[in-house]
Amino acid sequence: DWAMGSVDRKSYSGNAIYFNGDLVAWFTHKQPVVAVSSTEAEYIAVSDACKDGLNIFHFLNEFMQVTKPIIIYMDNQGALYMVNTLVTNKRSKHIDLSYHLMRDFVNKVIISLEYIGIERNIADIMTKPLQKLKHNYFTNMLLQDQKE
Repeated sequence: DWAMGSVDRKSYSGNAIYFNGDLVAWFTHKQPVVAVSSTEAEYIAVSDACKDGLNIFHFLNEFMQVTKPIIIYMDNQGALYMVNTLVTNKRSKHIDLSYHLMRDFVNKVIISLEYIGIERNIADIMTKPLQKLKHNYFTNMLLQDQKE
């Protein structure tokens, strides 16, 4: 979530990784840099999710055939636009090159980024305080078989 760190204003990233509909890993951490916008924070978060997803993909591929692309859902259309258009402008050129690595994976169809509305973004449970009803809903979704 953008600038939630009360002292350093760093954002938090969170993701859940599913394989064949089952939760196999989840991650949450404070981002190493201060994002100047929510779009940048989401761009960094999805870059981290891509790296985590690729690590799980390579691990599982040691034991079985895993199909590509890896699908990653994100709820920020601005960040999704930045990845898909490959545009670097004055608002995004300061973003570290290490976060742009995902663009290459998207172009090679190793990763597919898809939009998901905020009402279905399970990762929000790991990055921000939620009202009880939404917290319970996301908890149930997180542990539910995602093939359904």
